[in-house]
Amino acid sequence: MIENNPAMMPTLGPILESQIRNSLPLMVPAIKKMKAKAKASEEAAAELFADDPDFNPNEDPVKQILEMIFAGYQPPAPVPTEDPVDVVA
Repeated sequence: MIENNPAMMPTLGPILESQIRNSLPLMVPAIKKMKAKAKASEEAAAELFADDPDFNPNEDPVKQILEMIFAGYQPPAPVPTEDPVDVVA
């Protein structure tokens, strides 16, 4: 709601802050798990691309892997369609 109408921030901001403050103890394990997964992914990408001179650590490694997988891929040409036959004639 705030994204769509930033003018609502003075009204909704305190409510949002209160909800986050109340939920914070419950959020800690999930946030820690998310951070650990992100760190493991970063470490895996660093290991995977350690000897790759083209690896850019500032780019998303997943996108770079997809680029490697699909390098040179050309989608098949569209199949020509025939004009529909008018059967009501």
